[in-house]
Amino acid sequence: MSKGLVLLTSIVFFVYGLLCLFFPVEVLRYVVAGSVSSFSGIIDVRATYGGMQLSVAVILYILASKETTIRIGLISVLILMSGMALGRSLGIFLDGSPNWAMYLYLTLEIIVASLSILLLHRNQR
Repeated sequence: MSKGLVLLTSIVFFVYGLLCLFFPVEVLRYVVAGSVSSFSGIIDVRATYGGMQLSVAVILYILASKETTIRIGLISVLILMSGMALGRSLGIFLDGSPNWAMYLYLTLEIIVASLSILLLHRNQR
């Protein structure tokens, strides 16, 4: 189950990274109902949301591939999801008016972080 959660998280980051790398304008339009108004902005979306998410996916995949690093993988998933949930919650609180995707992502981030905690405790016993 632990390996599965780390792999599933890796896949989600990989797919989202690919989408952001090759379709940055469309992803922003769909997910945040917004757009980037400069070429440099599009380049940054490709790098930050595309390249970095692909890198996270590869790191999680590597951590899930060895029995000795699955625990580190779970901790990584917990840190990633908690950080994203914290940032998203702060944004909802400070900026207001989130769309449906922000609530969906926040819910998924909390669920995955919680699963990581449960699996870490279960594996510790």
